[in-house]
Amino acid sequence: LNRTNIMITAAVVLHYLLLLSSSLVCLLLVPLAWLLRPRQQPTNPKVFGFFHPYCSGGGGGERVLWKIIQNLQRHGKECVIYAVDPPTTNEAQLREDAARRFDVKIDQQITLVSLEAHKHFLLPSPFLSLILESWGTMKLAYQALKIHSPEVFCDTTGCAFTFAVARWMHPA
Repeated sequence: LNRTNIMITAAVVLHYLLLLSSSLVCLLLVPLAWLLRPRQQPTNPKVFGFFHPYCSGGGGGERVLWKIIQNLQRHGKECVIYAVDPPTTNEAQLREDAARRFDVKIDQQITLVSLEAHKHFLLPSPFLSLILESWGTMKLAYQALKIHSPEVFCDTTGCAFTFAVARWMHPA
């Protein structure tokens, strides 16, 4: 083997060792956080928070979000959406868009929490993408829950590890 091949081989081995070690850390920390959680649940929660960074989009995931909110509001629950939309986003306009696009009428006002200042956490990573993008969604969830804490936290997009952050910040 020449020197170039040895350096390339060493870089590849180092890359896989970093990937393996970070995966092991995640595999150990998430179950540990789960095991240490308190068992008490709210008996009749009033405030539901939805982590849906792109709630103004027009896809099928947004339709599901608006249907859930519609159903919860029928039962007298308050709904909060955490989104990367700017703070100037008109909440009433979002509800009108949901009615127009999905035929889902939302009568009551919702609380829209803007995470626009932190949307860079969702940018794709050129390397170690799975780990760094998961870390970014965790940081975004942390910022969301710092701004407004619901009684029930729902991630309607499937972002990685947001529930672990919610459990860690609000164990009850």
